[in-house]
Amino acid sequence: MHLAAFLHQLRRQAPGLAVALLPDPSPAGLLNPQRFALLQEEIGTLKIGYWHDSGTVETRFMATGEAPGAWLDTFSNIMQGSTLHDFSGGTTMLPPGLGQVDWALLREYMPRAVTQVLAAAPSYPGAVLAECRSELESRLKP
Repeated sequence: MHLAAFLHQLRRQAPGLAVALLPDPSPAGLLNPQRFALLQEEIGTLKIGYWHDSGTVETRFMATGEAPGAWLDTFSNIMQGSTLHDFSGGTTMLPPGLGQVDWALLREYMPRAVTQVLAAAPSYPGAVLAECRSELESRLKP
């Protein structure tokens, strides 16, 4: 696998760099849960993490039937962070709470220490950003 060779080289050249891989929204993308698990077996000693993207896994679910929980269940133990946005009817980058992302499921699996990034579309009015933050805080806090 060329990706594994690249990651080994990257780790040698930048040993202190935090690296996390995330799924591609396209079903034709290289990584699905099974391939990512195989890759982790091959590069396990490199400490390459998983980055969860709430909208991407919903996009993949719509296209492939891969349940978002499959990513979380298998890789939450190596999750380094999460990009947070909602998804509905083929549209991503929606404010949290306006789509079908299962925030309770994400809260259950997301380690407390991971980085959480709110993905905001350029069209979000300023007031919506504050609402998004409040919405996420209410849905993701235990």
